[in-house]
Amino acid sequence: KTGENYSKERSQSDEIDATIYNTPKLLNQELLDLEIQITGLVKQGVEMEKIIRKLMNGDDTNLDERKDDLLIIHLFDLVEEKNELLRKQSEVMLIKKGKRLEAEQAECEKKVRVLLDMSEGNKTDSDAMEEE
Repeated sequence: KTGENYSKERSQSDEIDATIYNTPKLLNQELLDLEIQITGLVKQGVEMEKIIRKLMNGDDTNLDERKDDLLIIHLFDLVEEKNELLRKQSEVMLIKKGKRLEAEQAECEKKVRVLLDMSEGNKTDSDAMEEE
């Protein structure tokens, strides 16, 4: 992808389908996989930047200016890909947080039902406070 095509390619269909992460294990594995990919791209970018800096300083005269341009474009593509992975990582973390909050809500609703089903005489002071 190039920068000009990136915005055209990016659409609503790029959104992550939260239903594929039906277990915390899958969410955690996806986050780990993304972190590994991001780290790899960062390392590639650093190496690519070193090569470009070396070429720009004139240390290697065997390469022409066109090759310099191609390397810079490749570096930008790496940065673009890394940014896309970071966006996906953020979305997965939001899905994970949403699922955690849904579980907390279900637990709270369960506690409220139990408290509401108790007769007033059986409730302790802490039960009454928790019900409120």
